[in-house]
Amino acid sequence: TFSTEYINSQSNHVTADAGTYKNGITYSGLSTLGLLTGGKAKNYVLADSVTGNVEVKQANLTVSLGDVFRVYGDLNADYNIADVTGLVNGDEDGTVTFNKDMITDGGLVDNQTKTNNANKENEHYTWSFDKEALGGVANLLNNYSVTINDGKSTVTKANLTVTADDQNMLVGTTPNFTGTTLGELELQLVNGDRLPSGFGYEFGLEDESVLNIVGAHPGVIGLFYDGTFYGGGTHDLSTLSSVFRNYDVTVDAGTLTVSAGDNFGHLHWLHRGGDRERNFRERKAEIYFHEGGMVHEETM
Repeated sequence: TFSTEYINSQSNHVTADAGTYKNGITYSGLSTLGLLTGGKAKNYVLADSVTGNVEVKQANLTVSLGDVFRVYGDLNADYNIADVTGLVNGDEDGTVTFNKDMITDGGLVDNQTKTNNANKENEHYTWSFDKEALGGVANLLNNYSVTINDGKSTVTKANLTVTADDQNMLVGTTPNFTGTTLGELELQLVNGDRLPSGFGYEFGLEDESVLNIVGAHPGVIGLFYDGTFYGGGTHDLSTLSSVFRNYDVTVDAGTLTVSAGDNFGHLHWLHRGGDRERNFRERKAEIYFHEGGMVHEETM
């Protein structure tokens, strides 16, 4: 029979919780077992019962942490336990949990207020916690010798988008290429990053021969940085500036539409002393001839 202390700790499990139970077990009825034999048996009286201590040793428990992924500049991650092996004694029906406030994560820096640099390919940081963060199963830390396998912590690059505006032009003219400004680009930076001093870029064409080809030319307007043209798509600019090591820069290329026009471009007629002269200016409003003169919008 087991002591009351042992039984209360045992509850409905096979064993009690790990620990040493003094006088935790009693063997009774020894006098009836005929344990003393031989001629000298008459010299002894065998006690009918004897007590002993019970020691319940810790079982081995292994907790394997799952992999987490976050984008550069995002502190949030889905921390989780991937696998738990070694639960026994009815604890299999329980769930092992952990206190997320006790996590250490190599993917975070500055007292976990910023993310670390984005990982290179096939590299990662690790995240873990001390066993004291574990819970969920009753008396978990008392009943198990715990091994924690660290999880992988991966920081992926954030995205920056530079958009080249679409342009319309006449053959023989050169448009003013525009797009995302430096201020707009810097607003996309995260994690406290700033554009380096003196940084700048411009928009333009890799092949200016399209300026003389009538029609729509999708995706030909791109980005020039440090003399190199970057067309539509995602680019790694980390070799050009350290701030970009944590970003994939996507260029949203613009469409150039070239129109033939006429020999005189947008034609305006001006009356000068009874004669008409051609005036080559971009037309801003519709113009109509009326009873020998012309009327136009005042905002022209």
